[in-house]
Amino acid sequence: MLITDPHRAGMPRGARIWLIPPVSCLLLCLGSGLMLLACGPTDPTEQAKAIMARGPVNDQTIEDLRTLIAEYPDENAIHFLYGKALSMSGEISLSEWALRRAAKDPEWRVKAAGQLANNAARSGNYETTLHFVSEVLEEDPDNVELLILRAKAAAASRIFSDEALADADRALELEPTNADAMEPRILALLNLERYEEAGEEIERLGEMIDADAEASDAIRGWHCTTTALYASDSGEEALALERFEECLDQFPDNANLITSAVSFFDQRGELVRSTEIIETGLDFYPESLDYRRQLAVRLSAAAEPERAEQILIEGTEVADEGYAPLAWQILGKHYQGEEQHELALEAFRTSVELTQEADTPNSQYLFDYADALILGGEYDKASEVAAQMTLPAHRYMTLARIAQETGQHDEALRQFERAFRLWPDNPWARYAAALSAEQIGDFDAAADYYRYAIRIDPGTTDARVRLARMLLAEGDLANALHFLALKWPAIPLDPEGEILLAGVSARMNQASVLEQVLMASSKRGRLPFGRANATAGQAMMDVVGAPIAIEWVRRYGGDRIDSQSGERLEAARTLIGLHHALGESEAAQKEIAAIEGQLGNSSGALALRGYWLELQGESEAARAAYQSALEANPSQPDALAGLGRLSQAEAPADAIDFFNRAVAADPEMLPAASAVIRLLREQDQLVEAQNKLDIALIRWPYSGTLALEQVELARSTEQSPERVTQLLGKARRFSAAATPAEVERIKVLLGQNAS
Repeated sequence: MLITDPHRAGMPRGARIWLIPPVSCLLLCLGSGLMLLACGPTDPTEQAKAIMARGPVNDQTIEDLRTLIAEYPDENAIHFLYGKALSMSGEISLSEWALRRAAKDPEWRVKAAGQLANNAARSGNYETTLHFVSEVLEEDPDNVELLILRAKAAAASRIFSDEALADADRALELEPTNADAMEPRILALLNLERYEEAGEEIERLGEMIDADAEASDAIRGWHCTTTALYASDSGEEALALERFEECLDQFPDNANLITSAVSFFDQRGELVRSTEIIETGLDFYPESLDYRRQLAVRLSAAAEPERAEQILIEGTEVADEGYAPLAWQILGKHYQGEEQHELALEAFRTSVELTQEADTPNSQYLFDYADALILGGEYDKASEVAAQMTLPAHRYMTLARIAQETGQHDEALRQFERAFRLWPDNPWARYAAALSAEQIGDFDAAADYYRYAIRIDPGTTDARVRLARMLLAEGDLANALHFLALKWPAIPLDPEGEILLAGVSARMNQASVLEQVLMASSKRGRLPFGRANATAGQAMMDVVGAPIAIEWVRRYGGDRIDSQSGERLEAARTLIGLHHALGESEAAQKEIAAIEGQLGNSSGALALRGYWLELQGESEAARAAYQSALEANPSQPDALAGLGRLSQAEAPADAIDFFNRAVAADPEMLPAASAVIRLLREQDQLVEAQNKLDIALIRWPYSGTLALEQVELARSTEQSPERVTQLLGKARRFSAAATPAEVERIKVLLGQNAS
């Protein structure tokens, strides 16, 4: 495990890491980094080490090392330290050349290979690690450290487990008592589901540790943790629980154990216990900003933001001088999550000022500060901060975001492309570029950006979901399913993604996937589960017909309150619609009566009754039911949308108001949003219609309905024929997401445009 916080690195409690040079040198060398070099050692390698020893890596560290390399280009030690500094600052791609250069030197080979491996592992790029370490091993085939390094990467990849075993065995052949080689061997056996052998190797490692009086607590703690994980993977939950508790009693400060135990208890749903474990870790390492961050996230999720804030504020007070800026950064991100933008800005500003006061500017802190300014709409100040950035990739990204937020999407894409050349493995950059590409109508480029973001890291953004929505709008169900299911459920989707996956798997007749999705969605609560069930039921009706769809929706609780939100009975609403499609009035009435028997005159039940009456053509009775629902809950979106539909013919102004209120209550209600735009256009309120359309397109850029509204508005406002042609192309592209009537309208307009 890569440990970036030194207070988690297994040091004794109370130990201190010195992050500044001796006072005598510091007094003599106040000023620039070059002055510090002048008072330091004359040997170039020692000079490089002195630069790294000054404190946390920052822009000045990197600049001084770069200056030293220019003076001593053949010193591989400096190349290694330069690559390490770039790695620590987050510039992984820029570090690779320097580390590869250093790895050519036998003296620095293992350290450089190890740093490259760690860099690759941070992004899950194990194949890069394997390829590079293999190159180095060709020159030094019996290097045990490198063999173990390659074995660990191969085991972590889960793909090259056989190769991991071979390397671990070779390392043990060369050094039979090397306990470090046992770690990848055990992991590889578990990957290959050779559980009996893995158990034997775990016992063997225990014997090796017992026979070695000098075995560290780190390896002892790892072994103890592995025995607990093995029991858990073997389905022996009681034994795993017992072992985890024993390990925590013996090695309460072991970082690997804490991480594994927290995950174990989280999976059991014992969030209180896992939080206690993090708190214990914080007791041992009060300076650990990582434990403080984890604890704060949990407290915020548990509706205790004040306590979370206090824990993070304490972090700014106890952190060593070199880590104080990071503590303020973490506090700023907490405030951002709580939407306290002024406090977030103050925290980020403090972080930057601390680095400037210490003459240790840090581009990441400037980058985060600029982002906070952009979120607060302070674009001029963000531009000023961008001008201070010494890392071009950060500067280009910041300028791109400013352009994006101010609607200059062509300029945003130009700046994003400049950033990509220096920061190619940033998934957020690709994702953000896709959003700008969509706004200028370049959906091919947007799809490419989304694919690239997914390749880098499928779980960092919701690129899988947005790309799938685009593909669905184009009618490409197979690829939409592919991207949604990519590495799912190992890398989860957000609730919206799971709901979408439910609908796509139903349309593709993937029953096993659908069952998995519904089970996963059920753990998120009754509202998302009800939506997933409703989405799947509607899709199944289109594919296999209403009778089978009814059976499926009922199977997963479409007729039960315990599996739905009482306020939004979306699964029941779909069920009622399916019964109506089959003319099964009596069955629908029974469903509604059963729900009313449990919920009484709740807004959800009354809205459901109104929907049924509306389907039956009993408009006045439906209107009364919807009004009663609003008396129970003035923001009931189904009732508001229903009143909008009933009012649009005779009272369009009232309908617009109802639809607007429905969208305010449920921002995902596309039919209501599109109805507002259409009614405004029909009332000749074209400016307001355009404003509403622009807002809607940000949320639903691939909607065939909205694409058609774009065409109609362009014609109404007498935009150029070229613009109308462009919009018609978009409407045709996304016609799979339009209604049959809208598809016919698109065809008519295409024919008129061609003539």
